[in-house]
Amino acid sequence: MDPMALLKQSFLEECDELLSALERCLQEMDTGATDTETVNAAFRAIHSIKGGAGAFGFTEIVPYAHGFEAALDLLRNGKVRVADAPLGLFLRTADAVGACVGAARSGQPAPQFPDLIEALRQFVSGGGAAAAAPVMPLAAAAAPEPPPVEAACGHHIRITPHDDLFRRLVEPPQILQSLETLGEPVLTCDVSAVPLLAALDPARCNLRFDVMLDSAATREQVEDVLERCFDADELAFISPAAPAVVSPPAVVMRGSADGMTGSVSGAAAATAGDEAMPAGSAGYEAAAVAAPAVSAGDSALAAARQLPLMSPLPDASGVVPTLKNRPAMVRTIRVDLDRVDRLMNLVGEIVITQSMLIDRSRDLPVLHALQLTEGIEALTRQTRELQDQVMAVRAQPVKTVFQRMPRVVRDLATMLGKQVRLATCGEDTEVDKTIIEELADPLTHMIRNALDHGLENPDERISAGKPVEGVVTLSAEQRGGRIVITIADDGRGLPRDKLLAKAISRGVMAADAKPSAAEIDALIFHAGLSTAEAVTDVSGRGVGMDVVKQNVEALGGRVTVESEPGKGCTFALSLPLTLAVADGMVVKVAGQRIIVPISSIMETLQIANCRPGSLPGGSEIVRLRGQVAPLIRLADLLELGGSGQETVVISAETDRGEIIGIAVDEILGQQQVVVKSLEASFGPVAGASAATILGDGMVALILDIDALPALVARRGQRPQPDQPVLVPHAA
Repeated sequence: MDPMALLKQSFLEECDELLSALERCLQEMDTGATDTETVNAAFRAIHSIKGGAGAFGFTEIVPYAHGFEAALDLLRNGKVRVADAPLGLFLRTADAVGACVGAARSGQPAPQFPDLIEALRQFVSGGGAAAAAPVMPLAAAAAPEPPPVEAACGHHIRITPHDDLFRRLVEPPQILQSLETLGEPVLTCDVSAVPLLAALDPARCNLRFDVMLDSAATREQVEDVLERCFDADELAFISPAAPAVVSPPAVVMRGSADGMTGSVSGAAAATAGDEAMPAGSAGYEAAAVAAPAVSAGDSALAAARQLPLMSPLPDASGVVPTLKNRPAMVRTIRVDLDRVDRLMNLVGEIVITQSMLIDRSRDLPVLHALQLTEGIEALTRQTRELQDQVMAVRAQPVKTVFQRMPRVVRDLATMLGKQVRLATCGEDTEVDKTIIEELADPLTHMIRNALDHGLENPDERISAGKPVEGVVTLSAEQRGGRIVITIADDGRGLPRDKLLAKAISRGVMAADAKPSAAEIDALIFHAGLSTAEAVTDVSGRGVGMDVVKQNVEALGGRVTVESEPGKGCTFALSLPLTLAVADGMVVKVAGQRIIVPISSIMETLQIANCRPGSLPGGSEIVRLRGQVAPLIRLADLLELGGSGQETVVISAETDRGEIIGIAVDEILGQQQVVVKSLEASFGPVAGASAATILGDGMVALILDIDALPALVARRGQRPQPDQPVLVPHAA
């Protein structure tokens, strides 16, 4: 691949991170943050995007970034208060930059948003005076004509770049190339601050530039060209009455028809004694190091060669840079996720091979088996460490998804005319990146559903004695080997009468049916059912919650809902922490091997010690840890036959905290298993979340603990509340 294409791709990936940081800063400002660091962080993000876009030729990004940067500069300089800033305009401009970045990545033409550029120009030209005016819609705001600028015959620009100039991929030839469209530029590069080789940091810019431009262009035109590469505070226009440029050791460069020429000057810059530097096809080839003032007849370059190389100069604070006191660099690397996925798949294959070796070792003589077992134990430890490290690479905090939601809430609340506050909790909970990527759409739809259907209008909330501002809470927590994400609101709750009426009218439920409250609430996930009275841009078509359920179940998870009329509604998404490798207990049921996730198991007991009891309806119960729990015989539930041979009860806990007893024939052992999707290869299996391949090559189902109570209820085995419970005495 073309190296430049790789650099461009890396820049576009960096833009995604910078845009996320920018939006996070804007959201903090929107919620009342007025500290200088937040504004500076937003400014640095858009400035980096602008510099890289200009360097790589993504010119369609530059106008938005330039206008945005100039607007944020008003906040940085204290000319506009953060509270008075048009944050709606800033957020829309960030979206426009993101759209241009996406178009550049896909090779498509960039979208045009002239109203945004005009609104930013109006805000900046008015010095922030238009900040209090509404910025939506932008087309309604008439931008005044910019004030006329008198033309000049020439310009003297002094450029003092930041230390990160080279990291922004800006080089001196680009300055001349950009200015040649306006006139004939001459650039003088001050190299007096460049340290000697022992103290030189190649990534740090120590150069200063003076540009003499012979042109009739206006100052505004010159600024527009230079600010594609430089920040406004890096540029200074020197008046004709200002003193001449000092002449430290410098590189003088001039534009030419064939490229650029350069020369190195000493104390008397640009004198007749300058050494001419040959022009290169790429633009220029010039180098110089700091040197003291020398006589007029000496060459600065020759004098520099005589200086010692091991005497570093102190910096501005008087500290001599050394390897010991130099700040440590953060060591990171960008890796394509597909490569990590392939690595994770290889780890899974190693786990399967390890299980196969363990099975084969049982058939060997005792002496050989002991020797092989030692090696297998070492392999097991190393495989476990390798798995943990790869999973740590894939793990990401849910913060990456949560931080997108404040923008969704803000925009939708404005559209619906509601006052809404989003509260988040557990943002640092980590989960597999594959799950993270699939969470954005379900969470977005559920939050939109909460704002549109759940939260009342301000008048309704006041009438109900509630605060005008509604609250939507988004939280995440780890429970065993799963992550549970909840979306709760303090609104009106699910309208059960409307849901039931709609289900009956659609034939989903019989007219004489008497479903429970939980069964009515579950209708929200049925396709085609919507309680909205009219179809809007937000909802009303009955499409959404059923798709959310399908997407979550495709990840091996489930979504449930709990509602209390007048007080609110809570949706809970239960998902596995990883889709790759898990610890499981291998059990035997009616001659079949089944995997029970270790993360859900509390303890195991002999069934004879539990003394199961029975209910009048035929269901069984057992006392576990001082409380009554339903006893589920897997052979009966999964219709495997062989019931009555159970000898062990496994006490397990669901993601809702419900304790159940699972009766199995025998426990065969514990091992790591590679999780394989059933839906992709076979189809959904009731009571199983996935499958795995055992050491002998046979396929075993991985039990879905959280789905068992619902499966029992559907088959009529769940105890009814009005039935007497026959609880045996603990043994």
